[in-house]
Amino acid sequence: MSIVEKISLTTAEYEKITSRYNTLQGILNAAREPVLQDAHIFVQGSIGLKTTIKPLSNAEGDMANVDADAIVLLPNAQNADSAEVLDALKTRFEEGTRTEHPVEELRRGVRVIYADENPGFHIDVTPARKVRGNDKEDGYGNLEVPDRITGWKNSTPRDYSNWLEKLSKLEIKIIRKMTAGDSVMMESATQ
Repeated sequence: MSIVEKISLTTAEYEKITSRYNTLQGILNAAREPVLQDAHIFVQGSIGLKTTIKPLSNAEGDMANVDADAIVLLPNAQNADSAEVLDALKTRFEEGTRTEHPVEELRRGVRVIYADENPGFHIDVTPARKVRGNDKEDGYGNLEVPDRITGWKNSTPRDYSNWLEKLSKLEIKIIRKMTAGDSVMMESATQ
């Protein structure tokens, strides 16, 4: 087994986490709050890029769990206050999830904890809305995410993920230039 295989999540582990994203989408589909109507959740971050690293066997606290991220695109949040959106999302997941741990508030979203899984994981869910004039679909382009301190904040999560994915496919070449001092040292070492 290679080192990459040892530290990477297995296909079954990715599938388990993905099934929880689907469960969260189902919870959102049952929302009665107007601001959550027609919400769409999508995978974000290392889970989406399939670069998530398993926690160490002796890790504790947050480090013992896989950190998964999601964005919830809210097409009906254009005129909503950021606090209203965050409160509605937290309340909806509190009503709909059946986990051992309570839903936690984050600065820009909520955390749903699945510590009873192996490995344990949590999904940090960040709501978002399109910036006025963004005509792109499926969460691409300029978005705004709510912030408990500052209100709405600009973000481009899907575009950023695409950029990282493209970078990860580039071939890296390391070229070492020898300076005049290096060649003198090499000559004296070979004499």
